[in-house]
Amino acid sequence: MATLESIQSSIQTAHAWELKAQPTRVAKCLSSAMMGYISIAVTEKESYSQGASWLTDQGFVAVLEKYHATLTVLVVDVTEGRLPPSAIAGNYHSLVFAHTAWCMEKYELGESFVVTVHGVKRLKSKAVFD
Repeated sequence: MATLESIQSSIQTAHAWELKAQPTRVAKCLSSAMMGYISIAVTEKESYSQGASWLTDQGFVAVLEKYHATLTVLVVDVTEGRLPPSAIAGNYHSLVFAHTAWCMEKYELGESFVVTVHGVKRLKSKAVFD
């Protein structure tokens, strides 16, 4: 079970990796934090609206935006050959984050995750067949 302390630790660790210019590790830490936030919202809040409100109060959208910015950097790094396609995890988390953004009425942010997932799928399939 996620705790706010573990979530904050993941966010702090992401910041430390960011200072070391390690976007893959930043993305993993932010993803872990966001899945923790979602877990608490779903299991401890009594309704959708309470969960969404709690996520807003926790600053979830800012973390979500930071994750998307980091994911975008990773996609560029993979596209330009600086990182292998495996640097980008599968698309499950991005799809969860897209749906969560939509639930929080951040429609453009949710859509941007979907667009990114499609780009990642193309990169990974191209790597397999090149």
